[in-house]
Amino acid sequence: MQALPPDPGKPVPEEPAPLGPPGRPVFQLARQVWRPAPVARPVIIAQLDRLRWPERSAEVVRYNLLRAEHWLSPSGFLREWIRVSLWLAVVLTVAAVLIIPPVTALLAGLESWSGLVSTSLTNITTAVSAMPPIVLALATAFLVVKLIQRHRATRRPDRHHPYEHYN
Repeated sequence: MQALPPDPGKPVPEEPAPLGPPGRPVFQLARQVWRPAPVARPVIIAQLDRLRWPERSAEVVRYNLLRAEHWLSPSGFLREWIRVSLWLAVVLTVAAVLIIPPVTALLAGLESWSGLVSTSLTNITTAVSAMPPIVLALATAFLVVKLIQRHRATRRPDRHHPYEHYN
């Protein structure tokens, strides 16, 4: 089926350009960030001969740098690559400065606590294994009796089966 030609009285809606393959947010982000613009050809200002020597020297250096940039990449690819690389370097540096020290302190604290827990468990295991087996059996029986008593005390005595009165 052929598409109908657009109505001359109606403006044609512009379709948005695809940002990347569907399901790939990294490519979408990269296309949003990457926007190279063409570099304009540098020009010498008209009143160069009227400037004092420091301004004239600075203007000549500026012109030569812009001319070199235009010669290297007139499409603006190099400028955009440097801009994105510097932005990424700043973001990663700030993240590293703000995140790495607290994570390092947390891991150091975790390491010292794990050493303390290990030592405590070793001491408890040594103490329990040194006891005679009869003491361990009596302690286990005492704990079981206390758990059964607690279970019976917390159970409601008035608990009945919901259909008991229908018999």
